[in-house]
Amino acid sequence: MRNAESVTPSPMALLLDETTVAAELATITEWSLKGREISRDFRFPSYMAGIAFVYDMARVAEEANHHPDIFVGWRTVTLSLSTHSKGGLTTLDFELARKADAIFAKPPLPFEPANG
Repeated sequence: MRNAESVTPSPMALLLDETTVAAELATITEWSLKGREISRDFRFPSYMAGIAFVYDMARVAEEANHHPDIFVGWRTVTLSLSTHSKGGLTTLDFELARKADAIFAKPPLPFEPANG
């Protein structure tokens, strides 16, 4: 049997209240609140630059075990973040949003899809 300490949720996985969401959102000004998620459109000089961003974002998301919804359009990528298991926004979403912003701010590396 588990003790109470081992089943206490991580503070990062707790749903954020409206005041905290508003405060966090103020720190990532390009993002917007849509219902129970935050989203941002990222614009790129080419389709392949957007795909390179998606690839980099997917690696970060996989490492964090926190995965955004990703929509790829022509020279635009939209990320939507929500902690699906909690039914809303947690600190994990805002941390991943900041990581996405940092990836976007860096010059992209050349993207070479795998052969085959």
